[in-house]
Amino acid sequence: MNKKITLALVFIFALSFVGAMLPLVTGGAAANANSAQTSWLGTTQQGVVYAGSGTCPLMVTSEQLTFNIPTDLPTVFEERADFDAYVEATYEFLNPTDDDITATLAFPFGNKPHHLKDVTFADTTRRITIGGREVDNALRCTFKSPYEPFDLENDIANLRDEYIFYNTFPAADTSVYVQTYRVNAPDGAADTHLKLNIQAKDKVIFAVSDRKNVTIKLADDLFEITLNSASCDIVVYSFDKDIDFRKSLWAFDSDRKYVSGSSFAAVDEQHEITFAAALQEMQPEAKAYTTVDWYNVAAEYFRNSDIFRGARTFVADSLHVVEEYVLQWFVYELSVPRGATVTNTVRAPLFVGIDIGYNRPVYNVEYLLSPASCWAEFGTLDITVNTDLYMLDSGSLGFAKADGCYKAHFDGLPKGELNFRVCADQNPQRKSGPYRMVFMILLGGFIVFLLIIGVIIAAVVLIITNYEKRKKQAK
Repeated sequence: MNKKITLALVFIFALSFVGAMLPLVTGGAAANANSAQTSWLGTTQQGVVYAGSGTCPLMVTSEQLTFNIPTDLPTVFEERADFDAYVEATYEFLNPTDDDITATLAFPFGNKPHHLKDVTFADTTRRITIGGREVDNALRCTFKSPYEPFDLENDIANLRDEYIFYNTFPAADTSVYVQTYRVNAPDGAADTHLKLNIQAKDKVIFAVSDRKNVTIKLADDLFEITLNSASCDIVVYSFDKDIDFRKSLWAFDSDRKYVSGSSFAAVDEQHEITFAAALQEMQPEAKAYTTVDWYNVAAEYFRNSDIFRGARTFVADSLHVVEEYVLQWFVYELSVPRGATVTNTVRAPLFVGIDIGYNRPVYNVEYLLSPASCWAEFGTLDITVNTDLYMLDSGSLGFAKADGCYKAHFDGLPKGELNFRVCADQNPQRKSGPYRMVFMILLGGFIVFLLIIGVIIAAVVLIITNYEKRKKQAK
């Protein structure tokens, strides 16, 4: 009987221990529970790199890296590109060789951050100077997943001046025949549904000039247009020169009743361009880049897509590359005479990561230092962060606050990358998730339930114990 009592007491203590530990084990998870996204990646940036192969013979005797971070940083889904935040890197390049050196340099600007929803990333401004004079630079782009870390060797190799080729994607020089058509609703009426039947031997792509007032659906060779205005222009890109639009064009009103008087007619002559040029025409923001760069980005983006194996007709939006997969570069040439030193400064906008899971937004800055290993030798690095915000954990990063800014000095290239966070609150606190209250109520109820069970078991054990004692006394 004593064994039974011992086992019962052990069970009670086990229940009590579980009840006591549950808040400690699960409390952290409850505090962070949230049904909505609370953080967004920013643009990962790094310094100037050598665009050639191998190690560049130039030496960096010193680098001054400056971050200017104002207090009016964006929240989420900002629609402006004129942020005052910027990063500026000033290099002192030394040519230790006996020959004059002209090197092609590239400043990888990064991928478009997720929170810049309606900003065309190519519109951002940059400034590159050599010896105090501004120099010309080319805006280039390559394909890069926003979740992949920067790889100096592979990413530089993607900066090519020739077209790449995949069997699953039309070649860059494939002929495409372009013609613009105007669709008119019956008697100028808006809110009209039109159906157009086409016949073509090969792929046909439709691009709409006014996306706000026109929606289109495609099923096989039936092209359905919904007009919210009296007319619209449609640009037709076809791999078939002799595309035939059948005479039949049906128009229906908002009640789906047939109406007459609609028209579909060409407004210009058919002309021939390459598929690479067509890709640029169909995505306006792509016109900031070279035709070769954009085709190569699209080829990489769609290389595993079956878009050209399926339907014969589709919409130009199907060929739009999401800007977050475009890695921007500023490319320029730097000439350094033998034995000479040249100062090179690069300034670019700084797009920070955002975490609104705190009582005040926390902004993250990520800057890659390891690509600087491409130089023959690297000297000192001085980092200055100009901001009225608080730098979190500044001491552990080697920063000290002086003259209203944070500064750090390194003799040589530091190990690892530069990551730091800033916030208007010196000690930001994590917000409670929307389900924390419900979770705590359920957790409290569960603990009470365990305690009640424990009390019942304890009472049963006491009753049995007393019964055994009385039984022994009766004997």
